[in-house]
Amino acid sequence: MEKKAAHPWLQGKQGWLWNKKRKERRDRAGTLTDFQVQQLIDRVQSLHEYTKLKADQDRTMRQRDTGLIALAWIFFKRGNEDFNVRIGDVTVTDTQLLVTFTVSKKGKTHKVCRNLLKNGEYCNEKNAKKANFCKKCGADIKDAELIEQKKTAIVTKGKQLDYSFCQYVVEWVQKARELNQNNPDIYLFPPYKHYGGFMFGTDRDENCLTVQRFDQILQRIDPTMTSSFFRYGHTEKLLRLGYTPYDLKEIGDWSSSYMPEIYAARKGLTASQKRFTEDTRKI
Repeated sequence: MEKKAAHPWLQGKQGWLWNKKRKERRDRAGTLTDFQVQQLIDRVQSLHEYTKLKADQDRTMRQRDTGLIALAWIFFKRGNEDFNVRIGDVTVTDTQLLVTFTVSKKGKTHKVCRNLLKNGEYCNEKNAKKANFCKKCGADIKDAELIEQKKTAIVTKGKQLDYSFCQYVVEWVQKARELNQNNPDIYLFPPYKHYGGFMFGTDRDENCLTVQRFDQILQRIDPTMTSSFFRYGHTEKLLRLGYTPYDLKEIGDWSSSYMPEIYAARKGLTASQKRFTEDTRKI
């Protein structure tokens, strides 16, 4: 049975960087690697009492969690983007695993004027984020709330099936289809409730795991882990393989190359730092 309560080390804490070992792991080289991800999966599969469920439900839980860990590593999306995946969003061909994601990107930020007009309605005019006065009614908006308009996009990502982590996603998708008569609208990663088993369904709030629950799953296996490390770690991996921050903007669906550039600078993987590392000339 899955409980909503946070783990003891999370209770009363805000964010995950309060944990010194977790913060150190984020900042050092090799935050997360293929080998370490395989270790996580191996532990899920081998722990003697991973759950206290009946044998068939225990197997299903292990399949769900290994499938989620593998998907999070292969495509290194944001946590909520993984949980938005439905059964029908996954296609397995003879050679590839294809997954369609709904990704969120940063949009424009505005100051919205909440001044009450004479007609009894609120102004609600969108102004530039640095504006001090509303362009429509002239009200003082220096302290107005900043509202960010998120943009969403539908993207399909693929990976060759001979990449070893794909097998865990494929196995879970097959199991989820079997349990749901191949209904394409069912969310792929449901929570488990003691009164109803695996809560497969089409309601986002009721039938999806949360990032917080995923963090609990990971931290039970490795207390220094957090779900954000999949994005950090795979970005670092690809930078080491020679991908540029601009390449990663496209692959990782960032709004700009800014964050990959930050990751590169933090890990000594900018173009100039890599050139320095490789320069062994003597004069």
